Amino acid sequence: MFFRIFVFRARFISCLACCLGGFALSQNIEAVSDAAGRTLIVSSRHAPFPHRARAGGHRYQNRYYAFRKHYADSSVLLYLAPGARLDRPLPIVVYLHGWRNEIRRANREFRLVEQFKASALPGLFVVPQLAREAEDSFGGRLEDAGGFDRLISDLLGQVAALASRAHGEAHTIIPGEIILAGHSGAYRPMAKIIAKPGANNRLAQKIRTIFLFDGLYGFEGGFAQWLRSGEDRRFVAVHTRYTRSGVSRLSRRLAQAPAIAFTRDNDDDDLPDIARRPATLLSSSGSHDESVFGRRQFERLLRQAAVRIAGR
Repeated sequence: MFFRIFVFRARFISCLACCLGGFALSQNIEAVSDAAGRTLIVSSRHAPFPHRARAGGHRYQNRYYAFRKHYADSSVLLYLAPGARLDRPLPIVVYLHGWRNEIRRANREFRLVEQFKASALPGLFVVPQLAREAEDSFGGRLEDAGGFDRLISDLLGQVAALASRAHGEAHTIIPGEIILAGHSGAYRPMAKIIAKPGANNRLAQKIRTIFLFDGLYGFEGGFAQWLRSGEDRRFVAVHTRYTRSGVSRLSRRLAQAPAIAFTRDNDDDDLPDIARRPATLLSSSGSHDESVFGRRQFERLLRQAAVRIAGR
């Protein structure tokens, strides 16, 4: 899949902020400046929400989540790393937040862009808005056939449009390896994304690495099947006491597939080399939320992934 984009004669874009210099942002784009640099919040018609399945809102444990407040937000956070090169396959990291969250707050509290930038992974970072500030794991359009591909394609097209307004030389980029990461309730849309092979899910098939932070509440069979069904795949689950039982269930499934080597370690120690085994299960002594930002866990995993991608 190819996307037309305009770039510097040096054949790379250092960051999205470079693309934006010299012209005003359109009304559906918000620039967020923080310690990590400039981040964009864009709107996509292929974002997870709104979705017809939540048109009437959602009720969970005697609480009602209204459509307008919780399921009408089509925002997506974007950050392009300073070292991103668009004359070669572009790595993409997609992070899905958990329950009761919103992408701006998730970025701030979990230090997402900060950790991504520090990892030195030269790619595009994407954080779509899921159910906004609701106790709901439904992934909206990400659970539809081809939904993940349509979202990523649309976002790459938006980056192309922004760059074309600032520069004048045409270039073609190719989406590279995709890393899918998520926290807590994100386990459901993550499992749905990787469970939909086919011609409409070519970008989903580029997912080679999954980082799940304290989120093995279910779909252990789906994650195990994903590992079995493709070569050179890596799955890392960081867990606390909340998802210990899910990790145990996954361990039993992996033990039944001798071809899938896995290790169980403590994330308080040095991280094991995730490239050596398809599955790595890390026990965390921190809180549920600290499974993402405690000991800069996300950054350290991305650093390993960056080395692995660079070595291809």
